[in-house]
Amino acid sequence: MTPPSWPPTTRFGQRLTEQYPRWQALRQIPTGRTSTSPDGELTFHELALVDSAQRIVSEAIRSSLVGDTFHVLMQLRYAGIDWEHDGSTFGRRLLLKILGDDRRDRTWAELKERVDAMIPAVSHPQLEGLDPEEAARLAFVIGIHNATHIRRDPVGALADQPRATLTDLLAVPDHEQVTAVTRMLHLAVERLPDPTTLTDARAGVAAFAGQTDLLLDGTLLEVKTLAAQGRTPMIDRSYAYQLLTYLLTIDPRVTSKIDGGVQEVGWYYARHGLLWVRSADDFLSVMAGRPVALADATAEAATWIG
Repeated sequence: MTPPSWPPTTRFGQRLTEQYPRWQALRQIPTGRTSTSPDGELTFHELALVDSAQRIVSEAIRSSLVGDTFHVLMQLRYAGIDWEHDGSTFGRRLLLKILGDDRRDRTWAELKERVDAMIPAVSHPQLEGLDPEEAARLAFVIGIHNATHIRRDPVGALADQPRATLTDLLAVPDHEQVTAVTRMLHLAVERLPDPTTLTDARAGVAAFAGQTDLLLDGTLLEVKTLAAQGRTPMIDRSYAYQLLTYLLTIDPRVTSKIDGGVQEVGWYYARHGLLWVRSADDFLSVMAGRPVALADATAEAATWIG
């Protein structure tokens, strides 16, 4: 749930753009073979534009709440939630500190109980036993507390109703917003890996200037819920360099525990049901315009930080 940001004005960001200038080439999906020209440039054949993908979920297209909520559901589906260290818990503590309220937090205790009870269903391959609307509303409450932690200030319903009960908060998302989230959830079940087939699934792994969305075995994925279509590109400069930064700087203490490390990288477009994935070496080579191996690239990038 980190925003699409990367440090373009730092030494790291400057080296990144110098060494990997061809981000626009990522907007093309290679459907055929590649070749290398005499000067080392990679050439892709039979290209399909990412921007030509059709949006399937159109409800609540201007709602940031929908995106935050869907990110939480993906976290719960693939990695569960570590309440002690989750950003939502820190956001809740911040809210209570602002309110000067040191009483037993019944709202948070009830939320944790209901979410913990829901996780087996939300992580089931076909969501067996899940009430999708309830799941969306519970995920919304986690999401606004996480956003409060990130922004260091109550946001949305927490700013309007800081003493709201769980019942109050669950009623905040409107029907259209809930519909958008539940439709994206069902689409993700069809398009993303079955959690039970994975040997290592994580969310929010630390990297330079942010946290990754999902690390599913050896596939690093950023989840995008953008609603724009037409003139606005689905892969823009900030998306490209955000993903590149995460690929090059993801915590090696985590990746070393994955058989083969990070092997693939890409985006999942939740409103389109589009999974854009290619090998890590391929991704780097496209952006650099020359053959690049991930091991060499990460070693070089480590010298740019500091």
